Amino acid sequence: MTEQIDYRREVVDSVNKEFDAFYYEQMQKSKEDIFANAHKIFAYTALKDFITAEESQFSDDIHYRCLYEEKDSILALLYDEYRRNEYASLATSGDILEFIEDDYNAIYHEGILEEAEELE
Repeated sequence: MTEQIDYRREVVDSVNKEFDAFYYEQMQKSKEDIFANAHKIFAYTALKDFITAEESQFSDDIHYRCLYEEKDSILALLYDEYRRNEYASLATSGDILEFIEDDYNAIYHEGILEEAEELE
């Protein structure tokens, strides 16, 4: 029997690990460099806080399954997409939810979302 993957736990662990490495990297930089990276630091922190929140804020756990595909680079890939999308916002949890579910996952993980819909 195959063991079921806990996608939420895997994603949370991956995001925490990635954020810790990012934080360590930032702390090695000069104050000027840290200040210059303020926007990236804000984005990584907002995304991490949303994804790792005690209570899931996603409309469905399938979104953890989607992010699992990006394991070890979840924050970096979300940040890159955020920078490319002129309409994306990370100002509120609702903005982050919309960005991840409707922009990122709907574009990059359309197959996973369609498959889950068919199984319902």
